[in-house]
Amino acid sequence: MKKYDEFQETNEFERDIQDLREWQNNQYNPGHYIGTGRVPRPVKGLGKFSILLIALGIFIFFRYF
Repeated sequence: MKKYDEFQETNEFERDIQDLREWQNNQYNPGHYIGTGRVPRPVKGLGKFSILLIALGIFIFFRYF
C-alpha cells in the first residue's frame, strides 16, 4: 500500500507541475481558458473564502475612507 500512496503523491505532484507550466505558457494568451472550463490556479482558490474576502474588503474600505 505504501508504493501506491507514493505513486499517487508523485502523480499529483506531476499534475500540479503540468498545470503550472500550462498556466505559465498561456497566462497572457487571451481566450485560452474561455469555454474550456479550466480555471487558472490563482483564481481557483478565491471562492473558498468569499465571505472572508468580502468582510475584509468592507473593513478596509471603512478604515481608510
